[in-house]
Amino acid sequence: MKCILNKVYINDTNKDGQPLTNKKGEPYTMVNIEYTSGTITGKASMYCGGKFGAKDVELAETWKEGDEVNLVFEQNGAYTNFHVPNKSDLLEERVTVLEKAVKQLIALQKNG
Repeated sequence: MKCILNKVYINDTNKDGQPLTNKKGEPYTMVNIEYTSGTITGKASMYCGGKFGAKDVELAETWKEGDEVNLVFEQNGAYTNFHVPNKSDLLEERVTVLEKAVKQLIALQKNG
């Protein structure tokens, strides 16, 4: 989903200044955003751990207020999480658009 970033927070320490660590004691970084998408305004978080998370942190460090970005949002209980779209997310989005177009063409064919 495309959204406008209103705020971006990147933290690798907790409120006491201690490094964020997972249950295994491994460090991670948390990226929190406030965003607007159409009429929806919300907050979401992204957990960035391990070698793959470093890429996402580097990308998030380039974001600034007002940037339009494409993100994937997932509801997890009371929290909203997000991640940067990967190839399969982008492919799924394209297939969904194509399926909708095919259905419209079939409907036109039946009515025409």
